[in-house]
Amino acid sequence: AASVRLNPAATASTASSLVSNGYMRTPIRTPECPTFCPHPLFADFHTFTSLFLYSRRKDGRGALFEEFKGALTEQYACQELIASCGLVPYYWSAENSRGEVDFLVQSAGAVYAIEVKAEENLRAKSLRSFKEKYPEVQARRFSLSDYREQDWLTNVPLYLMGNTGLWL
Repeated sequence: AASVRLNPAATASTASSLVSNGYMRTPIRTPECPTFCPHPLFADFHTFTSLFLYSRRKDGRGALFEEFKGALTEQYACQELIASCGLVPYYWSAENSRGEVDFLVQSAGAVYAIEVKAEENLRAKSLRSFKEKYPEVQARRFSLSDYREQDWLTNVPLYLMGNTGLWL
């Protein structure tokens, strides 16, 4: 079988070669983001949150953690993967469906598919579908739930994302 390796040279301009060796060739798709924000993932979590800190909805409630909790959680996860874990994160989406995997990372020759949840919602249909298509990939879900190993994935609390010894 061909070796699975992420292509570290992939950038937004060469997004069609996210993963080498014919394993997954999927272009990066821009996630939903407010119209004034052309870059959905920032290098600094605090820069990202400050953009939304004073935004308000028509009913007067703050939008930061209500409307953008998923985006904020993914932003936190991206920063943790880079700064605390020393990993290079990639994004994958299916060509003919709405399926997506929040992050793909590689460590010690293994590829990890990562789903990030802002709540205790433990449904990960896209991650399961990805795991079924690529069974050699390790599946990890980071959420507000406790640590738990299942037959096809490991759930890790968000606050332990930087503890790579636990999940890599």
